[in-house]
Amino acid sequence: MAELTGDDPLHIRVISAGITSIDHTWNYQDVRSPYWRFYVNSRDGASAVVAGRRHPLSAGRIHLLPAWMIFTCHNTAPIVHLHARFEVLGLAASLVRDLFPLPISLGIEPELERGARHAARVLSSADAVGPDDRLEIKALIHRALGRAFAQLPADRRSALGRMLGSAGPLAAAIQAIHGRIDQTHANEELARACGMSEDHFIKVFRTTIGQTPAQ
Repeated sequence: MAELTGDDPLHIRVISAGITSIDHTWNYQDVRSPYWRFYVNSRDGASAVVAGRRHPLSAGRIHLLPAWMIFTCHNTAPIVHLHARFEVLGLAASLVRDLFPLPISLGIEPELERGARHAARVLSSADAVGPDDRLEIKALIHRALGRAFAQLPADRRSALGRMLGSAGPLAAAIQAIHGRIDQTHANEELARACGMSEDHFIKVFRTTIGQTPAQ
């Protein structure tokens, strides 16, 4: 019987979430980050341009922009923009680039979209975000990423499953270190292999292994 245990390597760390207004000045060029982005827009007009191809970020739908993907922002209208940044811990950067080379737009998801509207109301309020709403927003991001995984073709889902079944969050870094034991390894390179930011990688490595990567 299948079991989910505490050593499951897959974790999501929400870096930030908020709501803002964007217009034609939302035009950042060649954006590339070690974290994912979660977007929901109030109206049509915004898009992410990847390799010269425009991917509309249509109104009301949930859109995920994978880590490491290079994209340019484009927008033609005033839009209320729900956004979050999050890290997917335990997925190597190379696997993310291979499995998720383009923006991901979920189909009609009434329950998740209700959750997004609730998140927008919470984040628009002057009140501090309560513990219940913090978990609701985090759960929304988890579920959206789950839908993105479910959209993968069968062979790619299998590749993802094999990776998650055989490695902890630091496995890619440890494999790189052991594979080239006579070489030094930059923390940035090892963090990228694990799908983490450099600072978070160092913290996780020290907590898990008991020493720094350099040691």
